[in-house]
Amino acid sequence: QKGTGKGAEPKDSGQAVTRPQTSAPAADAATATPAGVPGKSGDLADSTGKMPAGGIPPADAPPLEEVQALVDRGDYRSAFDAANRLIAKSPRNSEAYRLRANASRNLGDLNAALEDANRAVELDPSNCRALGARAIVKRLLKDPSGAMADINKALALNPLYHQGHDSRAQLL
Repeated sequence: QKGTGKGAEPKDSGQAVTRPQTSAPAADAATATPAGVPGKSGDLADSTGKMPAGGIPPADAPPLEEVQALVDRGDYRSAFDAANRLIAKSPRNSEAYRLRANASRNLGDLNAALEDANRAVELDPSNCRALGARAIVKRLLKDPSGAMADINKALALNPLYHQGHDSRAQLL
């Protein structure tokens, strides 16, 4: 799972990544694995869209800029936790899922990263950065044709998306 470029290779924190309930589509429930199984895709306890325990989204959910800053600093555990709070508050926020995907990828949970990147693209199919994040995960999961398809979609939406050009070069 070697990658090139900043943040392309997942880091192993030695800790399991736990994910709160989200408003994933009900169709995902049939393919979900049991909650708490580290490194498994779909480890959501319930994908019915119910709010986390207590039924109240966290008031301390950070803005996207703060979560992005944590990712940029390489504080992936804090970024993951902050993205969880943001998703609990705004479960239809494509960028929050993209940022949690980036954090999960760098924490070494590629299946969780792919799940979140898929959700980000589902929520906003024109989100170039979500397509780019999913392409990186697909490349790391040894799916170069899927990665290239996502990069091509991102570049068709925004030809100036420089990270898309960088990802395409890594795939060629």
